Amino acid sequence: ITVSGDNAVRVFKVSGGPVTLDGLTIAHGSADNGNGAGIYNSGVLTLTNSTVCSNVATGNGSGGGMYNYRASPTLTNGTFRENRAYAGGALDNGGGGGGSSPRPADAPFP
Repeated sequence: ITVSGDNAVRVFKVSGGPVTLDGLTIAHGSADNGNGAGIYNSGVLTLTNSTVCSNVATGNGSGGGMYNYRASPTLTNGTFRENRAYAGGALDNGGGGGGSSPRPADAPFP
């Protein structure tokens, strides 16, 4: 299943949870001068068997594929490809203080 932002909007915003996204292609998201075009995560997220591709955070945006704000998602058996941003094309983390620590398990970042 492909979930698309049609190059116009962010695809997913996770702010609670727990949330599990499994077996998805998350594509063509856009964050205009913002972070996380594919996924903006500030919650409890597990991303499994999924592809995050062709998402763009424009301007000074970070994390074209995924941006984690004080969140530590679990990433399993996934692929990040062809995502773009000023910082962290595939994935970027922020939030100071509590910070973010993604837990990749078999999640390549080509």
